[in-house]
Amino acid sequence: MDAYHLVLYLHLLSVFVLVGGITLVGVCYARLRAAASLIEATPWATLADQTGWVFPPAILGLFATGAYLTNDRWTWGTSWIAVSIAGLALVTLQGPLAAGPRAKALKHSLDENEAARWTYALVGWPVTGRFGSSSSRIPGSCSASPGT
Repeated sequence: MDAYHLVLYLHLLSVFVLVGGITLVGVCYARLRAAASLIEATPWATLADQTGWVFPPAILGLFATGAYLTNDRWTWGTSWIAVSIAGLALVTLQGPLAAGPRAKALKHSLDENEAARWTYALVGWPVTGRFGSSSSRIPGSCSASPGT
């Protein structure tokens, strides 16, 4: 196996890792939207948060191997290479500019509701949080306030 085929293998591996990470995060967010309670939402939010480490190595791997492959067999002026670089830049910027703040807001909301869940366990009445209206209550709890 020569260097070109090794780098091509690593390039394709980086593509598959990136696509797999994007797919996994997409499935997690779809399941989050479908969650009816905090208990259902928390594992999907945790999995989406833990998947974030996949993206930097995949993006770096794609760019590094793509640069080698371009220098070896193609030219930088080829139009599909420019489009690929633009797409990779878009994916790279989307993480910290769009997905990052939304993920932090989601984590804050889930942490806040986790505190509400513990309050219910200690005090004995449901506390609604920002995750949803009555859907963030503890399953099996009533919707009445204490004293009613």
